[in-house]
Amino acid sequence: MLPSWRRRLIPKWRDSSITSKLPESLPVSKKITVDYDFSSIDNQNYVLKILEEWRENKSIGGAANLLSFGHVDKLHPLIREPAEYILKSKQYIPGHLLNLAKRISGINQDIVKQKRNPEQTQKFYVDAALLKKKINTNPQDAISLVDLARIYSSLGQNKKAERAILTAVNLYPDHRFILRSASRFFIHNNDAEQSLYLLNKSERTRNDPWLMAAQISISVILEKPQRLIKKAKEIINSQSYSSVHMSELCGSLATIQIIDGNNKDARRNFNKALAVPNDNTIAQAIWVSQYYKMQITTKAEWFSDPLSSEAKYYNYDLLGDFEGALDAALEWQYDEPFSINPAIAAVYMASILEKYEDSEKYAKRALLLHHDDINLMNNLVFALAAQNKIKEAENILGTVIKHEQHIGKVSPQSIANLGMILYRNSDFIEGEKMYRTAIELYEKEQDSFRKAMAISFLAKEATIAKASNAECLRAEAKSFVKKTSSKPAEKVLSTIEGIDLIDRAPSLIKPIKWKYDKERNIIILPKSKPFRE
Repeated sequence: MLPSWRRRLIPKWRDSSITSKLPESLPVSKKITVDYDFSSIDNQNYVLKILEEWRENKSIGGAANLLSFGHVDKLHPLIREPAEYILKSKQYIPGHLLNLAKRISGINQDIVKQKRNPEQTQKFYVDAALLKKKINTNPQDAISLVDLARIYSSLGQNKKAERAILTAVNLYPDHRFILRSASRFFIHNNDAEQSLYLLNKSERTRNDPWLMAAQISISVILEKPQRLIKKAKEIINSQSYSSVHMSELCGSLATIQIIDGNNKDARRNFNKALAVPNDNTIAQAIWVSQYYKMQITTKAEWFSDPLSSEAKYYNYDLLGDFEGALDAALEWQYDEPFSINPAIAAVYMASILEKYEDSEKYAKRALLLHHDDINLMNNLVFALAAQNKIKEAENILGTVIKHEQHIGKVSPQSIANLGMILYRNSDFIEGEKMYRTAIELYEKEQDSFRKAMAISFLAKEATIAKASNAECLRAEAKSFVKKTSSKPAEKVLSTIEGIDLIDRAPSLIKPIKWKYDKERNIIILPKSKPFRE
């Protein structure tokens, strides 16, 4: 259920780390190669330089870039002007950016809980119309093109989004903000090859730490040679760049090192990344500490920024505060409605908390944008089966398994979901067999986290079904979970205590018979006809 490390590596769409700015009007022939001198160590002078240029060509995008320094309290007086500019704007402003602008401007009021109303579809259409009007007036307004692409992507209109983002790239092929936005879009659109192509094509990538970080991360995703690793190490070791510019590059290199088992260098580079971190680097470090069992000492100020919803999610998950993690996941999803990661996080947390109706709702809403994502579909199967919506769960699981068999491998999650459905159909023996198969596969993958979850859910389903060996399964689950210290698995086990009060789901009149071929790792689906005969 957790997002994979490959997904976690990708840069954000319109993240708070962008420090370059594109004027609203520039001739097409004017290529931007370097926006600012990275060698300055003095962040205050750096911000003053950006602020001076922003005043000459004011825009929401430029103001948002200046607000990326909002985590440094002493810089608030310098960036109060762009914060107020954002607050006075009549354009659509994301909730996290509004909250940050209010905090910098000194407005003392509670953070707006916009996550409670994440569907801004009508507002998106209105804003898209306004942006198109701006672009018609000034076809070289690349910032508006990027914003338009983001709105189209949030609406699931990826073809229109692609046209807008490529137009922006063609206008300014070496601009950091545009390249990173385009890179994020193509990752989101399952076209990592195009993302890497755009970054490799730009000469600036070889000298810009921000673009270099994105290029290295995407090379890892595609399992391509990391051609810039040596250059990245040279830049990091040179200490000629400000810490704020090195944060993501150090974080990307540290993640690769931890994957390769080089924990010592990874810890050193993460410490460099977290000297002056942005929200993406913080989230990356906390995720790595959780996934690879590395101790991390967090700082309270990392989570005071409204932009840090993703980091908050991983931190709450690490602490076992699942209510907090769900709230953070919903905030994260509001901030990035086009992204699949916060959707998966929200669905997962709602299921851990037994909020199955919410989990179903979040999954179905996310599948409108990511209609073929197997992970989300499997999460939906779980949420449906937990509510005893067995027929609907079986239909979706059948689609998932057919797809997985087409690509050559049925996932342990699908097999565990099948075990759950079999238990709900009163087929305890086959249900346990499926769970045991999933557990065995997780063990082969050395994934103790998911193995703990599978054992815990096996014990829970056996208890719900009043199976004769339920008590033995609970003891087995408690013993294994104690060794792994998995807080989500501990939470699952804690929900078993009062389960005897729950009536077992009624059996289906004719339960569907599934067969599993262990040698070929395939599930033989039952044959069915359009009409019952």
